[in-house]
Amino acid sequence: MAVSAYNHEPKLAKCDLASLLSCVMRCSALGVEPSSVDGLGRAYILPYWNSKARRHEATFILGYKGMIDLARRSGQVMDISARAVYDGDEFEYEFGLE
Repeated sequence: MAVSAYNHEPKLAKCDLASLLSCVMRCSALGVEPSSVDGLGRAYILPYWNSKARRHEATFILGYKGMIDLARRSGQVMDISARAVYDGDEFEYEFGLE
């Protein structure tokens, strides 16, 4: 998983190794693969410039699909879905079964 993410995003090569390993360990702990590996958008490992530390660091980002996956696996959720809402959209929602 780490090698695939590393190969897919060449800028990760510039990142601090500890930050990259931390991201891979977080993916492993949550049971999600980075999008660069499975293409499902559950998690991302992206390079960012840390201006305070003055170095590139890998950053773990859990995608909304990963959040939904974790919620389903928890056994605490009966149903969950996600829909796009854009600036200026009007929408309504209700809690309950009807």
